[in-house]
Amino acid sequence: MKLIKKNTKKDSRVQIDLSSIAKGYAVDKIFNTLIEYEDLFIEIGGEIRTRSKSKDWKIGINTPSITNFENDIELVISLNNLSIATSGNYRNFYIIDDKFYHHEINPKTGYPISSNLGSVSIISDKSCLDADALSTMFYTIDNFDIVENLKGVESFSILLNEDKSFTKVFSTGFPKN
Repeated sequence: MKLIKKNTKKDSRVQIDLSSIAKGYAVDKIFNTLIEYEDLFIEIGGEIRTRSKSKDWKIGINTPSITNFENDIELVISLNNLSIATSGNYRNFYIIDDKFYHHEINPKTGYPISSNLGSVSIISDKSCLDADALSTMFYTIDNFDIVENLKGVESFSILLNEDKSFTKVFSTGFPKN
């Protein structure tokens, strides 16, 4: 019997890193394991999924600043029976020769993303994996017009202005405090 290798990479230097969705996936796995519990708040590294029959959970979205050592909160929302994930450039980055490099790569150029987008938070009624993947995707493509056409998805973006102030952009149904 001859084994056929499918979908193998030809260049040994090529790698794939699925960590952008790993936390959302793990949250969903834990959530689904604890199905018998009425009140659940599962969080891994900021990716969150909630459930309750009697209360809303309060979720704080951090101010996207590389100097936010105190974890200042930009917005607090109520969340129940939903998931939220945030992608941004303020936690994982590096600076070389005074130039800021983001940890996420633009798939079109192969270089770190350069954008005034500080963060994007996605709420999904499907799963935390869905919210996690969409937040990464929207951060990467920097286009939020699509959100209004997605069922069960809402977004909150924080843009960094030249004067270092922030502009908040909400999709139609995103909760505002």
